[in-house]
Amino acid sequence: MPSALRCLRNTSTLRRVLLAALAIAEATSWTRAGEPPPPTPVILVSVDTLRADHLSCYGYTRFLTPHIDALRDEGTLFAQTDSVIPLTMPSHTSLLTSTYPFVNGVEENEDKLGPALPTLATILQSKGYRTAAFIGGYFLARRFGLDRGFDVYDAPFSDSASLARPLDLKRPAARVTEGAIRWLKVNSRPPFFVFVHLFDLHEPYNPPASLKGRYGADEYDAELGYADEVLGRFWSFLKRKHLYDQSLIILIADHGESLGEHGESTHGYFIYQSTLHVPLIVKWPKGSRNYARQVATPVSLIDVAPTILEVLGISAPPTFQGQSLMDLASPGAPAAEREVFSESVYARDRLGCAPLRSLRIGATQYIEAPKPELYDLVRDPAELHNLALEEQALATSFKDKLEALQSRYASMAKPAAKASMSPEVAANLRSLGYLATSAPRQALRDSGPDPKDRLDEYRQFQRGIRLLAIGRLWEAEATFKEMLNDHPDDVVGRYDLALCYLEDGRAYDAVMQLKSALRADPHDVQAEELMGTIWVDTRQYERARAEFKYLLSFAPEDYTAQYGLGLVADREKRVDDAIRHLKTAVRLRPDSANAHRALGEAYLERHSYSSAEQEFTEVAHLQPRSARAYYELGLALEKEGATAPAAQAFRDALQYNPKLLAARTALESLRAAH
Repeated sequence: MPSALRCLRNTSTLRRVLLAALAIAEATSWTRAGEPPPPTPVILVSVDTLRADHLSCYGYTRFLTPHIDALRDEGTLFAQTDSVIPLTMPSHTSLLTSTYPFVNGVEENEDKLGPALPTLATILQSKGYRTAAFIGGYFLARRFGLDRGFDVYDAPFSDSASLARPLDLKRPAARVTEGAIRWLKVNSRPPFFVFVHLFDLHEPYNPPASLKGRYGADEYDAELGYADEVLGRFWSFLKRKHLYDQSLIILIADHGESLGEHGESTHGYFIYQSTLHVPLIVKWPKGSRNYARQVATPVSLIDVAPTILEVLGISAPPTFQGQSLMDLASPGAPAAEREVFSESVYARDRLGCAPLRSLRIGATQYIEAPKPELYDLVRDPAELHNLALEEQALATSFKDKLEALQSRYASMAKPAAKASMSPEVAANLRSLGYLATSAPRQALRDSGPDPKDRLDEYRQFQRGIRLLAIGRLWEAEATFKEMLNDHPDDVVGRYDLALCYLEDGRAYDAVMQLKSALRADPHDVQAEELMGTIWVDTRQYERARAEFKYLLSFAPEDYTAQYGLGLVADREKRVDDAIRHLKTAVRLRPDSANAHRALGEAYLERHSYSSAEQEFTEVAHLQPRSARAYYELGLALEKEGATAPAAQAFRDALQYNPKLLAARTALESLRAAH
């Protein structure tokens, strides 16, 4: 942490030191005579977007994954594990809360987990575990809510309202595990819980050049080979620190990757086994009772957290909806059938289609859709022969069981209404190849066309946003125009074409497309937000104010409107109005560095220096490598007369940007005056 912040946080630092000392004392007390051994350490590794059938321990023959296989050699492989939902944030939410997406309310990557549900991390933290997470991809960034319960949440992803470079939204496995290793070097005494998330197998691919000779053009498997090598080094570290044997180590994936099967190139749209079937390997702590080498019963990712708690002897909370796997892993356990639920509402939220929901029992998979599907996964593992018409009675019975499962948990479900997506999240969704929803979620129903019938349109959309994300603007523009020829009232298509024009510097053309979108849907939140933002950027403040006020008339909690009105008021020198709107923006989005910065600047203008200091301190916390944040913090401190902390803030600014002339001038002025 930069020195300026340390100067401001002596009290909180002392408190953390005392807490750490207590934790160390608790962790080391077991060594006294007569004390029980420490609780079992837990290490949970999630390899994002990993198909189970691309691991050699699951039967893949093209390439080997020896380091992941090593876990299987010392533990239990669950051969038929399904994801609850094939998207990163929703799947990890279900994993860590042991709840279904329709219950926890997180059904899209842009959704945020609320504070009500306990997570595996909050439970273990309450039992005295030190907890740390090391995140490889943007969709598990702190802003989405999975950081609750973690003492350390290493996820250095920032938001920008413009399209980010896709590779800026992920970091390589080696950097993720290096963070975990650094933490474990000083936190190796049990009890601890470490969550490691690797994002390398998620597009866009960027495997090390050293692996291209081995894997050729197969970038997916090359990324898997890289992740396997990194995990091998991580296992070696754990063994050197004598942590490997004593730990419960679980490897999972959040979802798979279709790789062209069923016409889908990635994941999220359909719920076939290509995107649902994931690995689950449990390496039990040394000294545990014997467990089966392999379990064939189909299970769900929501069963992982209850299993961990049972191994640790901790009762699962009543909110958990999964079941522990320990009974299935017992040698000679009788065959059992479990209901395995999965869903996707991606096509509903993007294209107005019906949602997809499925139920698997044993070898039978039923998918509820306008055109229902039924598969025998033993005889037809690729799901190419739909039995729904041939086996109507069986399909009906599965439909009834699926409805009964949803009804059992309906009373626990969170309200379906969602806040609109922020422009930053929408931009990052597009950068990673996702379509961003436009309609408010509460307006979307379960009726609509079958996603299978809109697949060509979806693929065209996906091609357009990928071209947009990599800067091939003319090709993206042509793709969206072609789509709009067939669907002229497509609001999302108009919005994406407007983004193309904006990226190309054609603000007028972007406005024309947004006006067309708003004629089709006058309450389209994203189109209104972008229109207002364009008016701000082009200094047409009266138009911007009118746009944002209209937006607040039907979306009163819209962050972008409040932030935009704050900027407009500030530029028109209406400081009190600016502060009022920006305080609301900060309330709506406490993780927005932009809103905190703008509010701090408004406080400076009003000479409220203590309030400005608080806002700039928060900006520095949210963007710890931002030179501008420390420079502005220094200005506020200097105005308060805190000379030494101000000088340190200016030095911190120069540490991150030695060319920031304003910070250098301010520092020299301070030195000259004192």
